[in-house]
Amino acid sequence: MGLKINLEGGSIEFNSRLSPALVVAPRDGGVEHPDLPQPEVPATGSAGAAGNIEALGGYFIEVKYFVDRLDKGEVPTVVTPEEAKAAVELCLAATKSMETGRTVAL
Repeated sequence: MGLKINLEGGSIEFNSRLSPALVVAPRDGGVEHPDLPQPEVPATGSAGAAGNIEALGGYFIEVKYFVDRLDKGEVPTVVTPEEAKAAVELCLAATKSMETGRTVAL
């Protein structure tokens, strides 16, 4: 997984294949590597390599949360379906803006 955000005050980059995975570069110089919280991973054989989030893949916690909501008959509240739709729309608008060089209204 990777993401790079360029802002007026600097940039933020996350790349799960790098160590450290998170790099913050303020506009005025320097580089920061903030600590990332480590998610709790179940120590079960069915989850992959017990306790090793790297071996489980970066989306493990998200998928587990969603499946837990389905099992319990609950509606997701951490990221709702509407928020997921809005995120996809944002990505599509960003791609269109990049391709056309124009502002895309949402």
